[in-house]
Amino acid sequence: MDLAHVCFFIWILAILTFYQHPINVNARYHYHKKQQKTKGSPFIDEAPAPAPALVPSTSADPPSIPSDPYPTDPGDTSDCIFDVTAYGAVGDGSSDDTAAFREAWKAACSVESATILVPSDKIFTITSTIFSGPCKPGLVLQVNGVLMPPKGPDCWPKADSRKQWLVFYRLDDMKLTGNGTIEGNGHEWWELPCKPHKVIKI
Repeated sequence: MDLAHVCFFIWILAILTFYQHPINVNARYHYHKKQQKTKGSPFIDEAPAPAPALVPSTSADPPSIPSDPYPTDPGDTSDCIFDVTAYGAVGDGSSDDTAAFREAWKAACSVESATILVPSDKIFTITSTIFSGPCKPGLVLQVNGVLMPPKGPDCWPKADSRKQWLVFYRLDDMKLTGNGTIEGNGHEWWELPCKPHKVIKI
């Protein structure tokens, strides 16, 4: 091969190399352009839409609750007031209300700052009774009506002591209040002699 052919061959190689380089660059440029990420990439899942908030249903007419369904319920101690009539006291001036007063006392004694209410416009008859403690502090006996024993010695129960009527025993911080009356019915008792009559034998 002579020098002319060698030179011609080198010139052909140089031309091919010059045109091949920009083609490769363009190819790489277009390749990267296809891989660019756009908004809303298909590789990222969209967050699910939030569920609608549940609105609680309300009825047009809610059920009503009576304010005082059992006004004379002995178990109702919400106001710490124990009315003796709620425990069976009659207050007619002749019925024996002793048992009702004892039950009201027993219930109120176990509650702090309780009030035993003797309502007005009634006359309660009580035989010889001992109201004993100890009780919770702050106990109040509110007498707005009338308290009285049986009339005279002849009406006094034989099983009860004649030496006492109302006894409050082993109590601290108890109060007696109200605008009522404690009627002792003592006239017939006062007429009795201090000592029994001696029998004169003939």
